[in-house]
Amino acid sequence: MTLYRQLVLLFLLCISIISLVNLSIAIGSQQNTVAQNQTLHLNSSLNNLSMAIRPLLLDEDQATLNVTLSAFFDINQFNNIRLDGPEGQALWQKEQNLIKGSVPAWFAGLAWFEAPQGEVTIEAGWRQLGSLHMQIDPSLAYQQLWDAAGELVMMSIGLTVLCCLALFLVLRQLVFPLKALQSASQTLITKREFKPINIQARTLEFREVQSAFNTLGQHFELFFKEQAEEAKKLRGRLYLDPLSGLGNRQLLAADIEHWREQKTNGLMVLIQLPALADILDERGASYYQSFTQNLQQQLDVEVQPCAAFGLYRLQNHELALLVQDVDKQKLLSLLNTIKQVSEGILVDPLGISVQQSRITGLYSEHPEEIGEMLTLLDNHQQEEREPNSASLHQHNPNTEGVRGRQQWVEFVEQAIAHQAIEFRQQAVLDTQGNALHFEVFSSIVTPTENCPASSFLPFLELQEKTTQFDRHVIEQMFLKLDLHNKRTLAVNLSASSLLDIGFMRWLGRILKRYPQYRHRLYLEISEVLIYQHTDSAAQICESINQAGYAFGIDHFGRNLNRVDYLTQIPRPAYVKLDYLYSQGLDDTQGRDLLTALCRTAHKLNILTIATRVENSDQLALYQELHVDAVQGYISQNWEEVQQL
Repeated sequence: MTLYRQLVLLFLLCISIISLVNLSIAIGSQQNTVAQNQTLHLNSSLNNLSMAIRPLLLDEDQATLNVTLSAFFDINQFNNIRLDGPEGQALWQKEQNLIKGSVPAWFAGLAWFEAPQGEVTIEAGWRQLGSLHMQIDPSLAYQQLWDAAGELVMMSIGLTVLCCLALFLVLRQLVFPLKALQSASQTLITKREFKPINIQARTLEFREVQSAFNTLGQHFELFFKEQAEEAKKLRGRLYLDPLSGLGNRQLLAADIEHWREQKTNGLMVLIQLPALADILDERGASYYQSFTQNLQQQLDVEVQPCAAFGLYRLQNHELALLVQDVDKQKLLSLLNTIKQVSEGILVDPLGISVQQSRITGLYSEHPEEIGEMLTLLDNHQQEEREPNSASLHQHNPNTEGVRGRQQWVEFVEQAIAHQAIEFRQQAVLDTQGNALHFEVFSSIVTPTENCPASSFLPFLELQEKTTQFDRHVIEQMFLKLDLHNKRTLAVNLSASSLLDIGFMRWLGRILKRYPQYRHRLYLEISEVLIYQHTDSAAQICESINQAGYAFGIDHFGRNLNRVDYLTQIPRPAYVKLDYLYSQGLDDTQGRDLLTALCRTAHKLNILTIATRVENSDQLALYQELHVDAVQGYISQNWEEVQQL
């Protein structure tokens, strides 16, 4: 029970006791008053009647005596009036049972009053004429007490209600800071999300607690930022070139490998800027790094709106740029933009280019390994005769029978219409071998080929045609949840679908239509979407949470320089570490980086999942590196996990 309810109940109990005591005192006082009035009435009636009948007794006028006594009896509420003679004989007597009015029987049964009675002797000098006996009926007293008690009860209830309302208002104002503190504490405990308390507390104690909580929250945010900064520095040591601050050859190799596995199109550009080597020789490393960072910033402004890219240093005067999922029709304009930006930052004070540059681009839908790709670029660059040029080449071996973008779109639409999309599930296991959920992978299966989603989704993404496919997948997931009563599934959604307003409206409706599955379906979004569209991604995640569902982040840590985005969006249920961190486990720096990244997520109470785990040796290593769950080839062999 909350403190507010305890205080309310305590004060209600106190007010009720006080009201009952006051009510009992008031009713008792009213009872005494009524009883005294009846006694006074009895005494007055005895005196008046005895004085009225004394002359009649002296004259022995029996007829007039009877009339007088009957009239007196009728106009007053008496149970019994009796007149006895000097010898005790009854001269006149009359009695009756009066109706008790609206007094309930239970109230009259409480015996508030005894019927008051009295007797007076009538004398004339020394001569005794008789004795008069009266007994008053208590019905009138009960009626008066009942009416008075009703008024007192109503008044007491009214005052009690007013006091309770005033108490509620005062307590609500006094305890409101505690409610805000409780809400902020629950948010911090469950979501690891700090929300400062900005209300003005009215009491000294609450103000001190509020100040302490806000200070603690600030330290928590600072600690998270320091943890994220530590992970960023570790990543820089492993994948960034210390001289230029750009990506190194190891990061380029990893990105090309990812490019090959995703089977998407892309553009690799070799940038030769001889002036960079001169800057390094003449002005030093710091000036050299400022130029390379300026180049990266300019490219981020010009190229980022078209496609995500990475910039890498190969030699002092030679850089490489990698752009994935690029529109083939914009290749020449993109290459010219890269050339203009590269030459624009290397100018002398008069605005004249200091040295000529050479830009060579290689477009491929089926890339080779890093060595082969660099060799192809070097060969094409050697063939160029003009020293200041920008050339574009294509490398698409074995492209016979390869579909174009529009053909892929039509192929997917036909597969949806003919129910040719099949799904397989891969378990996500914790380090003890227990299944947390199952990720669903889709593929198009025909009598002649089997096409995984990675082979056609990039083409759908380029044309923003993923909404129909994602709708079909989600609808099929709800059907599978009906069949698998105990399994929890996870499905990845395309970035272009999530940025489509119509799709998000449809997604919100269908999620609310199946509230019974809100704990059995996870929706995964890519970190690239959050990195490029943080505000839109926050709204997307919020709408998923409002429907009662949870989401996860795929390729977590791919853009480690912006990992603090976790504080700008609703908390995900889990994050899947980018495959990049699974490749550097043989290196101490790679393991330190993975540990720092996991700790960053754990500070926000977020589950971490490692991907592409092949065997139990890797699983044992992940256990040491604070990874919560794994996924990969090992997920298909549960016995090996259980044995470990």
